Amino acid sequence: MQPPAAIACYCPTPEVRTRIERVLAGAGLETTASRTTFESLVEDASVGIAALTRCDPADVRWLRTTFDYGHCAPSCILVTPHSIARFLRLRRIQCSRLHVVWSEEADGRLRQLLHQVEPWHRDPLRLLGHRLLSDFPLRWSLVTVIDRICNVFAPPPPEPPPRSVAELARGVALQPDTLRQHWRNEIPLCCGPKQLLTWSLLFWGIRRRARTGWDSIARSSGVPRRTMERSSVRLAQSTLAGLVREPESVRRRFREWVREMSVGA
Repeated sequence: MQPPAAIACYCPTPEVRTRIERVLAGAGLETTASRTTFESLVEDASVGIAALTRCDPADVRWLRTTFDYGHCAPSCILVTPHSIARFLRLRRIQCSRLHVVWSEEADGRLRQLLHQVEPWHRDPLRLLGHRLLSDFPLRWSLVTVIDRICNVFAPPPPEPPPRSVAELARGVALQPDTLRQHWRNEIPLCCGPKQLLTWSLLFWGIRRRARTGWDSIARSSGVPRRTMERSSVRLAQSTLAGLVREPESVRRRFREWVREMSVGA
């Protein structure tokens, strides 16, 4: 479940483009001097690098339009010369999907930052959890719940995710209805915790499928195989067998679903 991530780069200035390609040699970069082409490339990328020499307010609006869709949207690394005006302008919009590298430090920092940001995109469920916890002031019980569903703070464990909202609620000493109310009030998704739990179960099943069959996976999870099959078709638009044959299409469908569910992304 870890294909190489795509990296798109927009750089209209030839000498800057040459510099970035040198710094990121071997990183699988696809560069363009066209914004239209870049916007198309970013749709299938994990990370977009935009090298803007001016980065004026119109450029910032373009960046927000290009990257600001859904909580699993690609990350943006902006490379631009340092100035107080740019610092103040960008500070107002900085979030977990926008990262700034000043041109003056790009040689030493760009590859390092890319290596920090890019791995999050290999697991879109963890990416979603990371962004929810980074960008929104959630109460501690929701931080714990998001971590249990999305495995934000550690790699996915071997055991299955919680089977129900009631089980999640017990883990944070809340009643299920109270947990759902907190979720509605604070989580910027047009869905309840149950749907995200179901996605977590499907991703867990895909990881297990390399070692065992779906019947065994269903027994281990405590969820009937028929229920898992229906959930797979409803959410991932695929049978359980199809989840394993085309894991990238599952990740893509999850990102699409998150975009559909995102509020104010």
